[in-house]
Amino acid sequence: MTDTLKNLANIVLPATLHDVYTAPALTSVMVSNFTLVNTSTSTITASGWLLVSGSTAMHCTPKNLSLTAGDMYTSDEITMGTADKIQMSASSSLSIHCVVSGIEHTT
Repeated sequence: MTDTLKNLANIVLPATLHDVYTAPALTSVMVSNFTLVNTSTSTITASGWLLVSGSTAMHCTPKNLSLTAGDMYTSDEITMGTADKIQMSASSSLSIHCVVSGIEHTT
């Protein structure tokens, strides 16, 4: 068994729903947090979902989170299993930067 502390994802959100991170096979994940930063000069909304493998997606951010210019949002911890996904979108592409940090536990 191995625990690896790492940067799980570092992307700029598109305007369409996007898989930001997918837990690898034979791995459980503790996402310590993800941070969203609006780098534009206008207000942008972002939405995030946790898609548990074989289940229905549920919000992991406030629905239609509004971030003013320069604003930042930091999530709470999220526990994920194999093939679970974090999915996100923004109302405008190339405006919201997203960093996901956590620990992958490989069995």
